[in-house]
Amino acid sequence: MSKPYAYIFDEKIQQVTAGTSSDIETLADSTQSVHYFASQQEMAEEVKQYYHRECIITLATHLNIFEKELFDTV
Repeated sequence: MSKPYAYIFDEKIQQVTAGTSSDIETLADSTQSVHYFASQQEMAEEVKQYYHRECIITLATHLNIFEKELFDTV
């Protein structure tokens, strides 16, 4: 199963960066775990926990479905 979407979480600055797997793999450093997902909806469900904790959410890639799922239904 292909997992084209991913995010990383920087605990030190409380920031999530989400995007395509290839973009996130480029941005991730050796201390960060990359979390992979098959769909933007699935990733949005997981990232909501950080959004509710008022963490910074940034996008490495424009993801329409992810944005709608995360910001329109919280």
